[in-house]
Amino acid sequence: MLAILLFLLKLIGILLLVIIGILLVILLSILFVPIRYRLDGTFLEEKKKGEVQIRWGGPFFLAKAGYEYGDDFFYFIRICGLLIFASGDRKTVFDRFSDWKKRRKKKESEKEKHKKEKEVQKYDIEEYPDPIGKEDLPPIKEMPKAKNEDIPLIEEQPVEEKTVEKRREKWYNAFKKVWEAVGGFAAKIEDFLEQGERRIEILEEKIEDLYDKYEILETFYYKRRTNQVVQRMIALIRKIIFYILPRKWRGYVRYGFPDPSWTGKTYGALCISGIALQKDFHIEPEFQEACLQAEISVRGRMRVCFFARIALMLFFDKELKAVYREGKEIIGGIRS
Repeated sequence: MLAILLFLLKLIGILLLVIIGILLVILLSILFVPIRYRLDGTFLEEKKKGEVQIRWGGPFFLAKAGYEYGDDFFYFIRICGLLIFASGDRKTVFDRFSDWKKRRKKKESEKEKHKKEKEVQKYDIEEYPDPIGKEDLPPIKEMPKAKNEDIPLIEEQPVEEKTVEKRREKWYNAFKKVWEAVGGFAAKIEDFLEQGERRIEILEEKIEDLYDKYEILETFYYKRRTNQVVQRMIALIRKIIFYILPRKWRGYVRYGFPDPSWTGKTYGALCISGIALQKDFHIEPEFQEACLQAEISVRGRMRVCFFARIALMLFFDKELKAVYREGKEIIGGIRS
């Protein structure tokens, strides 16, 4: 008995270790297996096309979308080689499953129909006469028609003519309305002027309130701790942007703006960012005319562990939490 109990405990422990190992492998693969993306674009006179592709874990996950001038927008998502989501007439796994269910229901209905036909063929169907014939029905009596003499005629009442008193009363009411409108016009103008003065006073109060709120926010921003936190957040955002940017650039771009100064400024910005200095990527600025010709293929990758590390750093940052709480209290006071 004890040997059986030990064997069961051993088996349960092995199963738990296997489950924990599988979960660890999944977690580590999510954190450290890179997400690769690729952007392909062609902008020429004879062809205009753009594609985006995201891949993770080799063939495990693949998403692709693109558009070509003159054709429809296309996209699809594959997981472990199975089509999960797609555009156009492509059949996904769910579509194939629903088609299989429809075929199965159709076969079952055909089987039931065939079975019923076989059961009906076993018995002779007797035709019974109609228990009630047309001769047994009572004759339909015709209803007596009403005579025109029996219908009373409605005599039309003569139209009453308007009397002189009613006309006088109508003109008097119209004159009274006009007099009341003219008399209330001056009161309305006075009321409008009073409301205008009141609105000006309210606007001045709001401007003063906004100026006070701006001073509070300015004082909060120029605090040493707040300024340090803001600068760190800006540096962190810059770091994330540079991490997400593609690492491999291939192709060429020939471009030009109507204003040659903008062409030069853009080329300088591309050189500073390092895009124009790539080995397999050529940029040709055109200062004589406005044009755009390009054929680009860029690739990049990112890992979830990078973003997880940043999230943990932000979560355990005490100064950031203190600044956030203080800013929340100040903004709540401003809104109230």
